[in-house]
Amino acid sequence: MQNIPQEIETKIIRRVPKTLGDFESLMKKVGATIHIPRRLLSDRRYRLKNSRPVSTAVPVSVFMDEGRGHATLEFLGLTVIGIQNNIVSLTAEILPRRVVRLRHDGTKIIWTVKEMIIADNGRSRGQVKQRGEVEVELLTFQPIEKLLKEIGYQCVSEREKFRTTYSLETTLIEWQESPSPLVTPWMEVEGPSIAAVKEIIARLGFAERDMAAISDAEYLYRSGVPNKQIRRLVFSH
Repeated sequence: MQNIPQEIETKIIRRVPKTLGDFESLMKKVGATIHIPRRLLSDRRYRLKNSRPVSTAVPVSVFMDEGRGHATLEFLGLTVIGIQNNIVSLTAEILPRRVVRLRHDGTKIIWTVKEMIIADNGRSRGQVKQRGEVEVELLTFQPIEKLLKEIGYQCVSEREKFRTTYSLETTLIEWQESPSPLVTPWMEVEGPSIAAVKEIIARLGFAERDMAAISDAEYLYRSGVPNKQIRRLVFSH
């Protein structure tokens, strides 16, 4: 797969505004504009447990964009061998390990497949993480959940968080809230390049010591959330 889209981001975990109001005041100060208002994200994450040769299929209609759907399947390590009667036939020998997520944000379902970053492999530079990421909007969860199970993936966590997103030039600045009382809010900055992310970090008044190229799960663990709760952490509805 050529020209894989890149996720380039960092977390801000120190000196973060204590409330959403404080965060919004900071956004106003630097000239950022609201991109997506506060909404609840419900995530299921999957891990490859048993890589083996597979032959399977998925309906084309599950993808809101067929081309992006095929790109996501390919990045997962599957090969499209044919399409007939609205069914995509797929095959694979040994699948690469990927970070796989299904997300519902209240209005749409997004299937995301990310490159797995191994510690100290040189892809997290100066506390900014960079890795391949391909995603597609889905009509429904079920066919992709079935597909993941068939090819050896298992659901390893279900978590929720509230997110508020602002935009500033070419970057997105996000405020995140966890259900756990142990976890203080954190921010994320995502942009088209490491340099763009670092420039916005500086404009926001933060330094590299305030940043961390870590996953949500790692941040929750550092905040004192037990592993069992990290696997299922949701708001009371």
